[in-house]
This record gives sequence, C-alpha cells and structure tokens, in this order.
Amino acid sequence: MDIDDEPMTFNNEIVGTILLEIGKGLDDDWGDFVRAVGNAFLDRDEYHVVSLSQRKRGRFVSPTDSANRRHEVHNVTMAVMQFEVLGLQKKAAVSRVCEIYGRSRAWVFAALREQEEFDAAVRSIRATRGEERLRQIKAKTLVADESTQSEE
Repeated sequence: MDIDDEPMTFNNEIVGTILLEIGKGLDDDWGDFVRAVGNAFLDRDEYHVVSLSQRKRGRFVSPTDSANRRHEVHNVTMAVMQFEVLGLQKKAAVSRVCEIYGRSRAWVFAALREQEEFDAAVRSIRATRGEERLRQIKAKTLVADESTQSEE
C-alpha cells in the first residue's frame, strides 16, 4: 500500500505544533526558522501563511524514484547516441535500445524529448551565467582602465 493512496490524517495544526516542538530543541538559527514555519502553519505569523493540502492521489514521486528515472533517461539517451555514432539511423538505434532496456519506442522517444528539454534548460542557465560573468569581467576591466588612466 502506498502512503499517497491514503487520506491525510494530519492537518496544519498538527504539523505546526510538531514543528514548534522540534524548533524548541534546535540551535538559535535553525530553531528560529523551524518555529517560524510552525507559526505560519498555525496562522500565527503576520506576514506568512503555510497551508497543507493533499495532492491528487498517485501523483507523488519520491526523490529516489525521480533520480532513478532521470538516470534511466540519461542512460537511454546515451545509448541511442552511441548507436548513432556507430552509424545506425535514429529509428534503428531506438529499436536496439528498446530491446536492451525493455521499453517501448514511445517511452524511448519521450525520454529523448525529456533529455533535449533538460539540455536546453541547462544551456539557458549556463548562457545566463556566462553573460553575467562577461558583465563582471567588463566591469572589472572598466574599473581597471579608469584607475590606470587616473594614474597617468
């Protein structure tokens, strides 16, 4: 039986009270943080509210399952790429990977699409960081140029 299939037997008040008790036993910074979250659950915080609600049944994916899926998607993608490097067309490579991993063609193509979306997101983040890094370098260069000119 999956815990996600059962209705919740706890509410905001129970979770808030538990967090307040836990917060009492922690050091200053963490204790303050945990108590603040507990107060938000209990609606005692002036600026923050935290609410507990049950997701639709069957939608919870544990971090372990999520990591395993991510790992499998990566492995399938790498296998398809390796077969393509060996000279197979994409459809033939997907067929071979389906045989090896015991997955359907639709699953493998969905995994490839998921990997492409992940790669695009990573490239976007790296580009943003790269642009920020270039701005920092340019700013340092301008400051260095100005200080050199003022010395002359």
